[in-house]
Amino acid sequence: MSANEHSTDTEAGNRGFGTFFRTYTKTWVHTVATVGLTAFGTLTFVHRWFAALAFASYLLPPIILYIRWRRQAGDLDVFSGHSSPAQTEPEAETDQTEPEVDQTATDSETSATRDGRQSRGDRPDDEQSDEPERTPEKARDGTVEPEVGADDVAERDVASDAMADSHAVTAGDDAETAGVDAETADVDAETTDGDTEIADDNTNTADDADSPDESDQWLLPSVPTTATLHDVVVTETGRGYAVGDGGVVLTEADEWTTVLEDGPGAAGNDLVGVDATDDGDAVWVAGDSGTVGRLETETGRHTDHTAPRDITNNWLGLAVGGSTGEETVLLADGSGTVVRGQYRDGNVTWDEPVSPGSGSSLSGVALADATTGYCCDTNDGVFETTDGGQSFDRIGIEGADGTLTDVAVRAVMETDDGHPGDGPPSSVLLSADDGVVHRYDGTNWTPERVSSTALTGIARDGNRTVACSDDGSLFERTSPASWSPIDDDFGSFDSDDIDALHAVSIVSGRCIAVGTAGTIIQQGRYGQPEDGNE
Repeated sequence: MSANEHSTDTEAGNRGFGTFFRTYTKTWVHTVATVGLTAFGTLTFVHRWFAALAFASYLLPPIILYIRWRRQAGDLDVFSGHSSPAQTEPEAETDQTEPEVDQTATDSETSATRDGRQSRGDRPDDEQSDEPERTPEKARDGTVEPEVGADDVAERDVASDAMADSHAVTAGDDAETAGVDAETADVDAETTDGDTEIADDNTNTADDADSPDESDQWLLPSVPTTATLHDVVVTETGRGYAVGDGGVVLTEADEWTTVLEDGPGAAGNDLVGVDATDDGDAVWVAGDSGTVGRLETETGRHTDHTAPRDITNNWLGLAVGGSTGEETVLLADGSGTVVRGQYRDGNVTWDEPVSPGSGSSLSGVALADATTGYCCDTNDGVFETTDGGQSFDRIGIEGADGTLTDVAVRAVMETDDGHPGDGPPSSVLLSADDGVVHRYDGTNWTPERVSSTALTGIARDGNRTVACSDDGSLFERTSPASWSPIDDDFGSFDSDDIDALHAVSIVSGRCIAVGTAGTIIQQGRYGQPEDGNE
C-alpha cells in the first residue's frame, strides 16, 4: 500500500464512524438506547450502579452495530435488516494503477461530495441529467447505501472517458471501507476516538431535529425525599421551594436539596403551605400545630414564628404579599379563620383572627399584592379583602357542585409585555374537586370544565394558567374557557407513572408541580436565561 493510500484509508476510517453514527441516530435502536439512558439515569437515586447501566445501554448498541457495519463492508443494511440492492458493473480489465490515480485526484471532490450529501441529500434527477451516470451514493430515504469494494473498482470499465468522473467519486467512497479488518481489530481505540464524534453528532442531531429548548421541557428531577409534598412556590427569580410531611423544606439550585429536614423549630410538624415575597428574597412556610417559619433565600437563614398569638391550630393555607421587609402574611385554618401578620424590621405583628365566612374550613388563600387577596372555603364561599386581610367581603359562589380546593389570582393588571403594571386584579380562578374551574371577572362567575377527576391546585402568572389533579395530570388554559392536558409534552418520562399532584406554581415561564412520594415535575431548570438567572 502506498503512503497516499494509507493516508486516505485513515481519513476514510475517521469519516466512516461519523457517517455511520449520523445514520444510527435516525434509527429506532438509538431511540431505545436514549430511553434506556434516561430511565436508568433516573433510577440513580435508588442505587448509584444504575449509572453504569445507563451508560452501557446508551454506548453498547452503537459500538456493536458499528463493528458489524464495518465487517460487512456495506453488504447488509444493519439498521433495516434488509439486503441492499446489488450493484452490477461491466466486467473489464483495467490498468492496475488507476485506483491510486483516481483516489489521489478525488480528495477535494470527495470532500465536496460528502458536504453536498450532508447539506441537501440526493440532488433531483433534473440536476444530474447532464452528468455521466454514476453509482447511487444514497437511497431516496436518506439512508447510506452499501459502498463499493476496492476489487469492484478495479474491475470497472474505463474504456470511455465519460466514466472518469464517476470513477473519481466512487474511488473516494471506496476509501471509507478500506482497511476494515485492521480497524475492527482495534475497536477499543476507535471507540475512544468516537466518543468525541458521538458528542458532536448528538449536538448536530438535536439541532437538525429542532428539538425544544430545555427551558420548555418537562422534567422529573431527582428529589432527596420520599415524603408527600403538599405545596410549592416558584419565586420571582425562578427558584422553586417545596414543603411536605415531617416538616421537610426543599429548594432548587443545580438540583433539589433539603433546606430543613424537620421544619421550623425542628418540631417535625407537617408543612402544607409555602409562599414567597414579591421580589423572591424571602419565603414563608406554615403547617400543623401552628407551625410558621421564614427563610431568607440569599443566606439560607430561617426564623421560627410558630404559634402566632399563641394559636396552635393546623394551618391549611398561606399567602404572602409585598416585598421583603414589607411583607403581609395571611394564615388560614380549618376553623374558617384568617390571621394577618405584618413583617417589619425583623419582627412580625399578628392581628386578631377574623372569620370571612360561617366557619367552614378554608381551602385556599392568595394575595395579589400586599392589600388585595382572596380565600375560599369548603362551603362554596369565596371572599375578597382589599385591606390586606383585616376584613373580607363575600363575592360568591352560588350553585357550585364540587367543593372548592384552591384559588389563584393574577398579580395585577398586565402591561403589553406581560409584566405587572398598575391596576386591580383582572380575574380570579378557583379549582374544585369535580374537575371544574370557576372564573370570576369582577362581576360574574363562569364555570369551565377541565377534567373528570378532582382538581387539587391551580396557579397563574400573566396570561398563563395551569391546574393539577389527584390522578397526576396537569392542564393548561389555552384560550378562554378552553383547557388542554399537557402530559403530551412529557418527553423524558411517562406521565402514567405520576401519582396524585397536590399543588402547582408558575412564575416567569417556569412551572413546578408537587405530589405524593416526593414527586416533583418541573418545566425547565433554575438558573436558565428565561428565569433571568443566567
